[in-house]
Amino acid sequence: MFAQLSAIVDGEAPGLPDDDQEGLEEGLDGFVTSEKRVVRRWSPEARHWVSRCLVKNAEERATYSELLVSALCLMAAERSLIHA
Repeated sequence: MFAQLSAIVDGEAPGLPDDDQEGLEEGLDGFVTSEKRVVRRWSPEARHWVSRCLVKNAEERATYSELLVSALCLMAAERSLIHA
């Protein structure tokens, strides 16, 4: 139990999972491409917002008012997804 508590306190803060990489694909011409394509699951703005929420030191963590004026919330407000 002490090891788990120590890992929480001293370890790295959690975050969003990494983006996926898709493997080889067959093109319309029937040839297989060797390029891997990154499938982005989370925007850079979403990653930044979540990382600001998960800062362990409360004095360094973003406040509610800072989060509401973040790029993610402003983009969402423009799209009428939320009302800040």
